[in-house]
Amino acid sequence: PPQPGVDDGVHRGRPVCLANERIQELDGGFFEKFGSLLKDTVPETNEEAAKEEVVEESDDEEQAIKEEAHKHDLITEAVGLNIEELYSEVLYEVLHIVGCDIETVSKEQEELFLFLQKAFKLDVERHTRLLEAARAKEAPNILLNVEVVEARDLKPKDANGLSDPFCTLFLSSAPTRRYNTSVKDQTLCPIWEEHFSLPVDNPADDVLHIEVWDFDPAETVREKITKFSEVKGVKGLRKLMKEIAVTASTGKHDNELIGTNSLPLKNVSPAGQVLMINLEKKSKVKAQGVLKLKVTFSSEKNPQVAAQEHRHLLRIFLLHELEKMQQLENEQWNGKFSPTAETVLRQHLAQSSLTPSDEALARWIEYCNIHVSHPLDYTLFENVLQRLHHPLQNGLQTQEEARSFWEAAKKLLPSCFTSIKKLRKLPAGDEATLLHLKAILSILSTLSSLTLPDGFDLFPSNLYGWLSSCDKSNCDIKSILSEAVTQAAVDWLTYITDHTKLENYSSEAQLKQQIKIIQLVRTDLQRAVEHHDKLFHEITQFAYAKCLYTIFECKVSEMSEPIVTDICMSLKPLRFRDGPLKNGSLDKDPLAMGTTLFELYLILQRFSVLGKGLSPSDAESFHIQQFHNWFHRGVAHWLDIAVYKAMQRIDKAVELDELVPIDATVKYSSSAVDTLAIFYQIKIFWQQLAWPDIEGSYTFVAKIMDDICRCS
Repeated sequence: PPQPGVDDGVHRGRPVCLANERIQELDGGFFEKFGSLLKDTVPETNEEAAKEEVVEESDDEEQAIKEEAHKHDLITEAVGLNIEELYSEVLYEVLHIVGCDIETVSKEQEELFLFLQKAFKLDVERHTRLLEAARAKEAPNILLNVEVVEARDLKPKDANGLSDPFCTLFLSSAPTRRYNTSVKDQTLCPIWEEHFSLPVDNPADDVLHIEVWDFDPAETVREKITKFSEVKGVKGLRKLMKEIAVTASTGKHDNELIGTNSLPLKNVSPAGQVLMINLEKKSKVKAQGVLKLKVTFSSEKNPQVAAQEHRHLLRIFLLHELEKMQQLENEQWNGKFSPTAETVLRQHLAQSSLTPSDEALARWIEYCNIHVSHPLDYTLFENVLQRLHHPLQNGLQTQEEARSFWEAAKKLLPSCFTSIKKLRKLPAGDEATLLHLKAILSILSTLSSLTLPDGFDLFPSNLYGWLSSCDKSNCDIKSILSEAVTQAAVDWLTYITDHTKLENYSSEAQLKQQIKIIQLVRTDLQRAVEHHDKLFHEITQFAYAKCLYTIFECKVSEMSEPIVTDICMSLKPLRFRDGPLKNGSLDKDPLAMGTTLFELYLILQRFSVLGKGLSPSDAESFHIQQFHNWFHRGVAHWLDIAVYKAMQRIDKAVELDELVPIDATVKYSSSAVDTLAIFYQIKIFWQQLAWPDIEGSYTFVAKIMDDICRCS
């Protein structure tokens, strides 16, 4: 390439490019190769090449996990010999449907029965027999559970501009059986948060009626007159006068209706729902306020039995979904049951008095059980765990439920850590990969924030045989995460080291092997920084890239330092005066060009700089920061070679130089231009070398100055 101060055109006398080529041929382009090497960025191995080198992890822990899965058939394990009992219970609930599923099921009942047959794998004869038995049973005792939460913006009924509201509930099938809340004095926005259970005889036709009244206490005319000071406005005065007149003439003190509404039970979701109901009054066009209710169905069933039934039902339906996915050759279940399955599950929840927390725990347990042999999407576990986090953290679950939760988590965690270890096998920038990693880290972070039951062994030895430095008895989730990342990095580095073959056993081949390994390591670190480190830090507060660098810099130092030191020590000192060396003695030296050695120097330099960026506070403690000292003798050797090559070139340049007259007083000298080019390449080398030890560089600077003067 053209050098500063050198014309790249054709001069009078001879073309500069032709003369330069002839001079470069003398030493094989020694200076030009160094300039090109040191100015350009060392080529990075791309991601695809790095992926080819990914370690094939040992699957011992996966095998240990799967051994547990194949001990029993999943459906048999779930229900045992009670498959008919569970099937009969489900049929019974379908026959006595509640809530908004009534119309749907009445139209598609045969389709629902056919689905249940397939999911439970029962023949027509057994189905018919169990269905007849279910129809012969008495209807269940269904309860409508209503929480009257609060009301807003009620219309005032008292002279003071307020009301004393209370709420009344009753069903159309039993109008005389009324349920009343407490009275909230002098407010238009009462908060009750009171619960009621109303027996339901006919869920398909019954209607819930809601009324909000203003309570009018029994007061004499004298007591009412004393309230004149509380009257608000003309309208309030008119109300008070009317109350006084009625009390004086009849002695009555009736409560006054604020507003009412009704709710057909067939419109209520079986899973329960929160409703905002507008209060209406026949004589009024505008709403008289808004009432907030929470409404659910339930039955008088043992909660432990109901929870167990729901878990078994989930497992059977999930296995059925996975079987369909396998037939369609789809990779993973998306977490959604078929509409028919969802209907059955909703009805079982409603008629078993199971809470949302109970339902989430059942899903967590069964998803974890199934995941051992049929891997599920980790986002399913993440979503369920978010629903369970609050009750678990606040002790709202029983000890038995908490233990069941952790027993399930113990089955899930090994696959989470295995996925972390195999992160290099997934496409780095792919959105699915990032979602996959985010879900796993969220699971680990949430679990680590919860308290384990006393004496619970979360990390059994048969599933965590790969742990090395961590004491299993005192490990927590975050320490296992760190160990998994460390173990994966060490295994991967061992793999690429073993599979980066030497071309031969020469020093040159060893240097090239080190260059390739460090290129792969830098690519892996860059991948971690760009795609994964932020997720690890934000979700688990784990410095992923820093952890990798700490491992890699130690291993790289252990590999490279002895090789570089031995090669540099083996370099023979060059002894020559102004004349040439003995014929061919320099050219036979395998490091005569020194290119590979200093390519390794540059890549180690960049690797060292990367460490300062990832961990500024620990950078000084990294052994790799002293890498330049390994090359001290090599740099001196190269400078010896450089001065010899320079003098050879200058001799040749002078020999080829033909002084070309420019005018009467000036002649053009090509040898001066060639000499300048040599000095420029030496300058480029020194700039790119960027020797970190300023004081230690003085001897090199002095030598370069002396050699330049000598050449000049």
